Amino acid sequence: MTGKLGLIKARLGQVLLFLMLALFLGGAVLVKSAAAFRFVFLGDSRTYGQELYNQEALKDLLREVKKLKKVQKHHFDFVVFGGDMARWGGTKHLGDWLSFMRKELRHELRGLKLYPVKGNHEIHAGDTHKSIQELDREYNQVFGLQRAYYTFTHGRRNQTLFVVLDTHEHRHEKNRDHPHISQGQLHWLRNKLHHARERQIIVIGHAPLQPMHGHQADASMKKLETLLKSHHKVVLYICGHDHDYQVRRLGSHLTQIICGNAGAGANVPWCFLVVDVDNQGVRFTGYRGKHGKYHADHHQAQSPPQHQPRKRHH
Repeated sequence: MTGKLGLIKARLGQVLLFLMLALFLGGAVLVKSAAAFRFVFLGDSRTYGQELYNQEALKDLLREVKKLKKVQKHHFDFVVFGGDMARWGGTKHLGDWLSFMRKELRHELRGLKLYPVKGNHEIHAGDTHKSIQELDREYNQVFGLQRAYYTFTHGRRNQTLFVVLDTHEHRHEKNRDHPHISQGQLHWLRNKLHHARERQIIVIGHAPLQPMHGHQADASMKKLETLLKSHHKVVLYICGHDHDYQVRRLGSHLTQIICGNAGAGANVPWCFLVVDVDNQGVRFTGYRGKHGKYHADHHQAQSPPQHQPRKRHH
């Protein structure tokens, strides 16, 4: 009798252990599923010709994103557009671009939320003859913003902080194409980074920290690069402006991704970027091509340390 009782206890212990293990593994899967999200980044669709923006390129790129969604069976959570949407800024031109994008997003991706990034062409007056201040105000009105730089968070667990910058924060008519960030915006950014409680931070701007081609980074952009390198949670800086695609490591934890050709660059493949975030980290894939034929470039971002290293005092 005692032997049978011991055997029953042993079996019950095995069953209990199995149930606990199954619950743990199931919980882990649920946590990963709850933490995972995916977004797409595109930028620079303005044109040089009579068209304000490259509708052919935008339609082709969004069709490719939809194709990925079907093949990989993974939905997208939102879209970020990295600036230079139309050839000129102002309510009329940007409103036309936004209406087109909303229609295409409804058709291809069930109306994903769109986060805008201000580029230099958003403050190009063109045929409107408006001042930078007027164009800034109209940009914010079109997209429902208080100002062109802002933050948002995404992910229920292991949240990610997104910081959208205004890399063309000009107050004078000259050199509006050259990147510039004010001391006020840098102070705002420093404060946001210092108080961030999210697991990781992704920063998005229009102009690169380290450009590929003829564009030049001014002293304020150098300060921005130094600031982002100094904060251990910043894992990606995503931008456009250069009409090409490039991935460049800028330090132990920071990667710059240039993806700036949603139709603006001539004789260069179009491109878009897909970023996946879950409790395993941040992965991203750049897609380059045209007319339904795209090639993938896969990368893994550096994961931020769990705790920021303490500074030694001498």
